[in-house]
Amino acid sequence: MVKIPDPPYIVAGVVGGPFVEYMVTPLRHGLTLGALDKSASILGLYGQVFRNGLGDAFAGGIPMAKAGVPGFLVLGPAFHMFKDWTGGSNVAAVGLTAICETLVFYGAESYNAQVTYNLKALRNGTPTIAKLQNPLNPLGGGFGLNVSRNVLAMSGLRVFSKPSQDIIEQIKPGMSPTARTVWGDLVANVLVSAVSSPLHQLYAWSVTTRVAETKHTEPFVKAAVNFLKAQYLTSSGSLSPIAGRDISLRVVYNATIFTMYGFIERTLVATWPSTLHWNRS
Repeated sequence: MVKIPDPPYIVAGVVGGPFVEYMVTPLRHGLTLGALDKSASILGLYGQVFRNGLGDAFAGGIPMAKAGVPGFLVLGPAFHMFKDWTGGSNVAAVGLTAICETLVFYGAESYNAQVTYNLKALRNGTPTIAKLQNPLNPLGGGFGLNVSRNVLAMSGLRVFSKPSQDIIEQIKPGMSPTARTVWGDLVANVLVSAVSSPLHQLYAWSVTTRVAETKHTEPFVKAAVNFLKAQYLTSSGSLSPIAGRDISLRVVYNATIFTMYGFIERTLVATWPSTLHWNRS
C-alpha cells in the first residue's frame, strides 16, 4: 500500500514550489535568450532580461508559479509516493516523476519561453509567435526533450545528492550535517545541470524559433542537429565558447531551483511538529 507523504512534504510542494518557480523567472528568461542569441555573454543576456525593468524580467512568471503548486506536489510528495510504490527505487521514482512534471509544467514553461522570444522579437523588429502555447495544454513539440531534461535535472537532488554528501564527509569530516547536506545538493545539482544544458536549449529552440518558422524546410531531427552544431561547434569543428556560457546559465537556473527547494523541504521535515503528522495507526 502506498503511503500518503507526511504534511511537511505537502507544504513544501504547495508553498515552497510556487515561490521558487516565480523567483527564478529572470534566470529562466536568460536561459531561453541563450538559445536565441549566440553572440551575447552571460551578463549581456541578463542585461536583456532586466532592460525594461522588473515587469519584463518577471513576465510569464505567474503561470509558472501557478503550475508550481501541482508541479512541486509532483516533485515532492508524489516522488516519495512513487519511491514507495517502486520498492524504494530513487531512479524509477525519478523517471515517473519526470513524466508527471512535464505534464504539469510543459504548457506554462513553453508559454514562458515564447513570451521571452516575443519580447526580444519586438525589440528587434522581427516576426513574433502569433499563437502562444496555452499554459494549460500539456502537449506539444519538444515534449520528449522536456521529459529527458527533467530526468537529468531531478536526479541531482534525488539520486546523486547522497553520494555527493558521502564524498564531502570523507574530504571534510568535521562539517556539520546541515552544511554537508546543502553542499551535497549543490554539487549534485551543478553536475546534472551541466549535463542537461544541451537538452534544455534544444527544447527551448523547439518551442520558440522552430514554432516561429512559418514553413519548416527541414525535418525536426535534422533541424535539431543543425541547431546543436551551430550553437556548440565552431566552423573548424571545435567546441564553441557558447557551450560554456549555456552550461553556466543552466547551472545557475537549475541548481538554484533544486537547492532552494531541497533546503525548504528538508527544513520543514526537520522542524515539523511531531503532533502534526498523519495518524497511521
